[in-house]
Amino acid sequence: KNISNLNGDETFTASGSKLSWAADGNSITYQGTSDEAAPVTMKVTYYLDGKEISADQLAGKSGKVKIRFDYTNNLKKTITVNGKSKQAYVPFTMITGMMLPNDNFSNVEVTNGKVVEASDSNVVVGITMPGLKDSLNISFDGKQTLIFLNILRLVLMLLIFHLI
Repeated sequence: KNISNLNGDETFTASGSKLSWAADGNSITYQGTSDEAAPVTMKVTYYLDGKEISADQLAGKSGKVKIRFDYTNNLKKTITVNGKSKQAYVPFTMITGMMLPNDNFSNVEVTNGKVVEASDSNVVVGITMPGLKDSLNISFDGKQTLIFLNILRLVLMLLIFHLI
């Protein structure tokens, strides 16, 4: 709904949920709205000194702060694996990033991500693939978890160095 071209005057035709642009080789950037649920939802929970607190209540306070990001993959498809039908989550990679100014934040740590100091801020990046573990029926033991986290760290370092 309410689809508009942000960069030019190219037009589109709609057929059901599909759009066809008369782009003539041009790049199209557009925006619109949807009534459909998001394929992945995110919940952010804040803690101050070990106690859950709202973002509004946290503003201006000091202490040990923990911010937790939880993602839920809401999109499953039926796939065929070795001749058998199976429900699997559509794969998504979610990357969370923020810059935390050194004047306000110190001793920054991250789980399933990386912290890099850049100029006068800590760049914090986290990565997750919601639903992947369930779709693949993976249960990590200590060694597998270490291998998986090392692969994630490598991917994050490559991503961070590309962004900086």
